[in-house]
Amino acid sequence: MYTDPPVLLDLDTMLVFGSTLSIGLVIALSTTFRRAEFRATREGHAMRMWLVALIIQASFWLLFLFRDQLGHPLISITFVNTLSVWAMIEYVRAIREFLTRADRPVLFYGTLLAVLLAGIWYGTIAPDYAARVILVSVPAVFLMLGLAWTLTRHAEEALQRPARISAVFFIIAAMGFALRGIDALLHPDWSFDTSLPQQISLLIYALLPVFGSLGFLRMQAERANARLLARARTDDLTGALNRRAFSHLSRHTLAGCKRTRRPVSMMLLDLDKFKQINDTYGHAAGDQALKIFHARLCELLRAEDIVARVGGEEFAVLLPGAALDDASQVAERVRASIADTPVTFERRKIELRVSIGVAPWDEESPSIDKMLAAADKAMYAAKRRGRNRVRRAQAS
Repeated sequence: MYTDPPVLLDLDTMLVFGSTLSIGLVIALSTTFRRAEFRATREGHAMRMWLVALIIQASFWLLFLFRDQLGHPLISITFVNTLSVWAMIEYVRAIREFLTRADRPVLFYGTLLAVLLAGIWYGTIAPDYAARVILVSVPAVFLMLGLAWTLTRHAEEALQRPARISAVFFIIAAMGFALRGIDALLHPDWSFDTSLPQQISLLIYALLPVFGSLGFLRMQAERANARLLARARTDDLTGALNRRAFSHLSRHTLAGCKRTRRPVSMMLLDLDKFKQINDTYGHAAGDQALKIFHARLCELLRAEDIVARVGGEEFAVLLPGAALDDASQVAERVRASIADTPVTFERRKIELRVSIGVAPWDEESPSIDKMLAAADKAMYAAKRRGRNRVRRAQAS
């Protein structure tokens, strides 16, 4: 007569179940008390998906603990095994959601359905313990390796460290599941309590919510910190650097140019009659004009050029490697492009004009503030001469 191997000690299983459930409750509470705007983000959605995975795995351990009392093998064997794979699928989906990867419900839930159907066969119709072990181990290996691959390939720079640490654990988990499957293939008559590889595999699965959640929460925290840092450095409306970040980055750039004896120039740009745009079309139109102006400015400049919003409608640009003549040509190209391309807002076209002052860097007095002051003086000279033009400042 066929019998399944005995379960682990009840105390050990209860500890695993308790730790899994505790982590789930912590994440649930942290999600509940987060601000509403976080719950609406992709990170908030990923957090809820991770919580679902934890609840499923906690349910697995609870049923595993009492499976001798569940009676029919359809529940005590098939459903329990299916839950273990389902939890891993939800972990993968949560990470993919967090890293803005496309969800693949057909692939994931198709795999889950195949595990369920095969589990019914090997759990009730033709009971086979080794086949069930292999049935769970194979998708587990691919899910864990896929998760590690996603973390190493698609995590942004700020998340590289926690993502790689998490990936190492998932690779270890994949190796554990592979070892369990190979052991069942080579020793189909060995029961769980006599097979060390199978016990190691289940231990790794027990640690999955602990180490997985630590890595996931660390990535959540790192992304939040990166966004806070970006918000401290950038203008909320346009995404350009703010004045403080511009000064800090420009000083480092000037120091590098001084060492390599590269020329540097500064442009100060001011949208002409911007108040009139706000009064005529509304402040929403003015905000849209500023955002589009910044986007076009970035398209016309090089990646190494430093762009910042330093006033209401004023933008500063540091041009490393550009002498005064080169910077003047860049400024004229920017002016002409802005004048030739109106902004569309609610089916209305808004003409933009920009006055630009250009100032060179004085190596004898390497000061960002002096360059800005010189470019500002040249920019106001352009406005006095009729706006929509470029004026150059002379080196002091």
